[in-house]
Amino acid sequence: MEAEITAADARLFGGLNDRDIGPMKEGFSPRLEFYHDRTGVTGYADNIAIFEKNFKSPNRVRRIAMPETVEIFPAGPNHAMHIGKHRFCNKPPGEPEGCSVYRFSMMWEREGGQWKLLRVLSYDP
Repeated sequence: MEAEITAADARLFGGLNDRDIGPMKEGFSPRLEFYHDRTGVTGYADNIAIFEKNFKSPNRVRRIAMPETVEIFPAGPNHAMHIGKHRFCNKPPGEPEGCSVYRFSMMWEREGGQWKLLRVLSYDP
């Protein structure tokens, strides 16, 4: 299961890094609940709209996985908890890139044989 969750995570955030909404539409559960310490709670449609808008911006954001911080735990046959840290880097046009590390707790759900992101807690600094 760990390899499957790691691969699903890489596909999902590959969409972010490539500015490709397709893997995000496929990787988020339609029942997604995303809890962010700064912006509150959003759902599937909210997140798709946010990412589509961000992908049109000249500002570049990328996510770098930090596998050495990750823990994955089964939660029954069709769910998995995924906890760790990741680095997000922001590159505004004409400015240097800045990066920060954030913590996350995510719940994945196996849906139709595919792992989808169901719940997210994103927090830090």
